[in-house]
Amino acid sequence: MLSGIYPNAAAISDTEVAAYLVKKPYNAAKGWEMISEQYWAATLLNEYEAFSNWRRTGYPTLVPTSDPGSDTGGPIPRRLIWPEGESSTNAENFAAAIARQGPNNMITRVWWDKE
Repeated sequence: MLSGIYPNAAAISDTEVAAYLVKKPYNAAKGWEMISEQYWAATLLNEYEAFSNWRRTGYPTLVPTSDPGSDTGGPIPRRLIWPEGESSTNAENFAAAIARQGPNNMITRVWWDKE
């Protein structure tokens, strides 16, 4: 029951659910995409979960922008960076990770990011 998790959430009636499903019926060929997009939307306010699920599934299909204030210069971040103090408090392991993975920035791909 979601009311325990989200006590201030609006109730959604069975009629509203049925109307939604008529407009957006399940398509088995796009099942993974549809489920992933709904999960992303449901977790959008939990930014780490939404980001992680997008990274894991690739859905929704996001389009990079050229925001002048971007930390990446345009591309969508591929990873989170290590904290600034990591290079001094854990210098040996930090250096080893940088040598294996690449620079400590948001667009360096992690080991499992094969795209």
